[in-house]
Amino acid sequence: MRAAVALILIGAADAGCYDYMACGQCPEGCVWCPYDLICAPENNVPTGSSLYLSGYTAITCDADDYVDECPERDDPLPDPYYEAAAWYLEAIRAPEAWAAGYTGSGVQILVNDNGVDNNHPDLSKLDTSASCSSYAPHGNDAHGTACASLALASSNSEAGVGVAYNSGLASCTMMGDDAVTGLSFLTYKYDKNDISSNSWGIDQCDYIDSSTSCPFDCPNVGSNWCPCAACDGDDWSSRDLSQGCENTVVDYCYYFFEDDVDACLELDHYFVQCGFGQLSSTAHDVLEDGVKNGRGGKGMVLVFAAGNEFRKGDDVNYEGYLNSRFTISVGSVGQDLKHARYSSSGAPVFISAPGGDWENYHLIFAAKPLSMNAPDDCGDSGAGTSYAAPLVSGVVALMLEANSDLGWRDVQGVLAATASRPHEDSEDEWETNQAGVKHSYKYGFGVVDAYEAVMTAKSWSNWGSEITLVTSTSTNSVIEDCCGNWVESTSVEFGSHDFVIESVSVYVTIEHPRRGDLRIELERDGVVSLLTDDKLERGTRYTHHKYTTLRHWGERADQGAFTLRVADMREGSGDDDDLGQDTSFYYYDDDGDDDGILVSWTLQLYGHDADLSTPWTPQPTPQAVGCDRVEVDGFEYQPADGIYGRAGECEGVAMYEDNGIYLWWMDSYWYIGNDPCQDDYAAAYVYDDNADLVNLMGTWTEYQGSPGWRANADVVATCRVDTPAPTPATPEPTPEPSPEPTYSPTTPQPSPAPSTPAPSPSPTH
Repeated sequence: MRAAVALILIGAADAGCYDYMACGQCPEGCVWCPYDLICAPENNVPTGSSLYLSGYTAITCDADDYVDECPERDDPLPDPYYEAAAWYLEAIRAPEAWAAGYTGSGVQILVNDNGVDNNHPDLSKLDTSASCSSYAPHGNDAHGTACASLALASSNSEAGVGVAYNSGLASCTMMGDDAVTGLSFLTYKYDKNDISSNSWGIDQCDYIDSSTSCPFDCPNVGSNWCPCAACDGDDWSSRDLSQGCENTVVDYCYYFFEDDVDACLELDHYFVQCGFGQLSSTAHDVLEDGVKNGRGGKGMVLVFAAGNEFRKGDDVNYEGYLNSRFTISVGSVGQDLKHARYSSSGAPVFISAPGGDWENYHLIFAAKPLSMNAPDDCGDSGAGTSYAAPLVSGVVALMLEANSDLGWRDVQGVLAATASRPHEDSEDEWETNQAGVKHSYKYGFGVVDAYEAVMTAKSWSNWGSEITLVTSTSTNSVIEDCCGNWVESTSVEFGSHDFVIESVSVYVTIEHPRRGDLRIELERDGVVSLLTDDKLERGTRYTHHKYTTLRHWGERADQGAFTLRVADMREGSGDDDDLGQDTSFYYYDDDGDDDGILVSWTLQLYGHDADLSTPWTPQPTPQAVGCDRVEVDGFEYQPADGIYGRAGECEGVAMYEDNGIYLWWMDSYWYIGNDPCQDDYAAAYVYDDNADLVNLMGTWTEYQGSPGWRANADVVATCRVDTPAPTPATPEPTPEPSPEPTYSPTTPQPSPAPSTPAPSPSPTH
């Protein structure tokens, strides 16, 4: 306890010792513990117990482990802070790749972030001609500089070193001050930039109210932290807890998640609303252009951080950038190479890399902008998947140096084939598919291995062109309300033995009074992919909603039929009379009619032909049935004549709009009116069980005021299709990070002093 008290009283001079993460830089008057990279004041050395009580539960240094002379080291590079970066560089076997002759020469990485400080000696090689008009950070924006240094900081006897230290660098400031507009930054200058590294996300997962019953054990806290005590007097079964009780539950699960994992995960059904963000047509087109036309047609490689919302219950399938087959979503591991507690999981997670975790005293070492005046312009930069992603980007640069002919899908193939699996614990849900490929929701295919990746890349035989198989299944099956009564729908079997699967997309259309009650899975031959858990997502339907899984990677298309399973996991929460209405911000009273409908689902396989001697005709990505515009004429009473443009979808079928009047299809009828996607109020309707405006033959019925509903054979709706297709009417807005962005699971600048509670997983009081 004396040591703990002393630590609380550390002064400015003492704190100066803690800023340094390499023995050779540890100043006079300080001592060094090599096990945890701690530089401490010689007259105030922390004990192991004091550090442990401050939350650093993986600590190994005790007071008698500190030395005043640096131990001998045999580092592969002369950079003075290599020691601080060694744990993550060696975990991914970067030094072995360097020894084999690969350092990223001739490859350029584009870092999309809040700017890169090219005045830093490790990043002065920034290519402004290949960067956006805004590329530098503002003020103390440090995130982009840190990410760039992890991927490619130069080896120059200054500060640290990146994975691909001879790679080129470009930068686009796409968030923060002076951010570029639009989405072109995603694949900017893909003729010069080979890799797009993205450590940002649009966080659509927030805490909401309601709960169930007190499930907490609270093994390591007193009554002031335990929700069962703090919420005494609240009716847990009411789903209407007091604000103070809700705040206590949120705080407890934030700080003590590891103590009550099951209880906190159960509560995410009631405290988490996940946004299920889909990728817009504009964003999809930008990514597609990059992989098709970047690098001279071989494809720009797109790397994305998977996000830091695991403890909130988030899933990478809830974000369109992460479940796109064009991108490599990267999870995070700690120093023990186990899943980092914050790293978002899901069936589209591709691979993992070190990102740090809070039980260690120091997290990820990286460069800092000169404006911060940090010692030697580098230091502890926190933890997150933000830092795992640029490490993978650096490995990809090494691979492209080894084999510049790799296509973007070949890069994915090499990474999947060479990832390591340091841990295969049962809670990590590893699944072995029919091809013998293992995948985990937490790790993807495993931890990136730079040496194996470059060695495999050297002799890799490129896959042929991307091919696809697609089938659609209509079911109209009733989803019974509560509690786990599965509705199953099996697709037709594919007969293509030479089709090797890379990724699988599932497009689901479901009507339900509260779609967040639903758990959706895809299964084939015992291999199960959880597409979405029951997360209380607000809204009443999924319309052609896309999910992705990588769990069938390497399988053949003809190895069995796929089965979609849907179950309502909670009782009540709406009624069928509300289907199709806007319940984004409220729900109607429960009248006991809470069933839903699995309307249809579309299955699409992406992959390559194992036998390139056979011709292949790929099928297009499923799109909503529709026209580019619809010309309507002939109304007698309603002001509905006009030219209707595309305006979204209803039930997977294109919807149209003209000056606030909509044309939509649902339940075997076309409707015209002001309130779309419902069948209670309309100005006109016509029967059409095929949802086919091109061959529409029926007579419209028009509401004509006091005479009521009258048939009107003069009404004609003409489908028009343009060639080429028009540009989407609504451009994608510039992405903005949420108030708690994906890249910041910890405080941006955690204090180096071990007494500071901010980076600790538990409070000190």
